[in-house]
Amino acid sequence: AISPDNGRIVFTSDRGAFNYNLWILPLRDGKPSDPPYRLTNPPGIGTHAAFSADGNWIVYYRVIGETRHVWIVPARGGQPVQFTDGESRDYHPAWSPDGANIAYCAEDQDRVRLMVAPVKDGRRAGPARPVTGPDLFAVSPAWSRDGRTLAFCGGKDNAGEVWTVP
Repeated sequence: AISPDNGRIVFTSDRGAFNYNLWILPLRDGKPSDPPYRLTNPPGIGTHAAFSADGNWIVYYRVIGETRHVWIVPARGGQPVQFTDGESRDYHPAWSPDGANIAYCAEDQDRVRLMVAPVKDGRRAGPARPVTGPDLFAVSPAWSRDGRTLAFCGGKDNAGEVWTVP
């Protein structure tokens, strides 16, 4: 993912024989300006990273065995904070354009629902709410520019489509 100011790229890599972690590549005029540096070093795999609208935070999900949860880390480095918890496997986070919400997929009991939870200062700021029902699987959410609509890949009865939901 490219930062809003076009000054950094966050990516997943196992470079240096570490687990798959998030790395930052500084840019100047669209080209690498310094070597990449590791942003995270927890157990498991960090993946599917996205910058907040102000560029101060990065949301991603971490895989440890069968567990998947959404995490947030300061974009300049620091301690990651777990955003989701519970029994569901949570993944594919997407930050709203205004930075006030994160959409993500929550998988439990053979269903995958799209959830939205408020965020403030890199932490969860309230309960998550489902935006899709249990009869439709939903993955890979993407916000509209105005933040009023979510598009996602989804399916019903073994037929996959692109869907939108307010």
